[in-house]
Amino acid sequence: MAGILGSVTDQLTITQYDDWLIFVQRLEELVRSGRVRQIPAMRTVFLKQEEWYLDPDTGEIYVYVKPDAPILPIWEKS
Repeated sequence: MAGILGSVTDQLTITQYDDWLIFVQRLEELVRSGRVRQIPAMRTVFLKQEEWYLDPDTGEIYVYVKPDAPILPIWEKS
């Protein structure tokens, strides 16, 4: 069963600014609704500033790195 975190980027290319804005809005809504939780990083995967998100239903964890030139946004399953 695919988790909701994997679908956050459906039909989006988050390295494109307009798509990234939609991605952020989707992610914030999932956290606000309680369907997803932001959790402390257990280790560094990409950068110290990364954020980790947990889908409580599936146990999937995704890592998010916010864009900060020259770094592009990253959203990957951990």
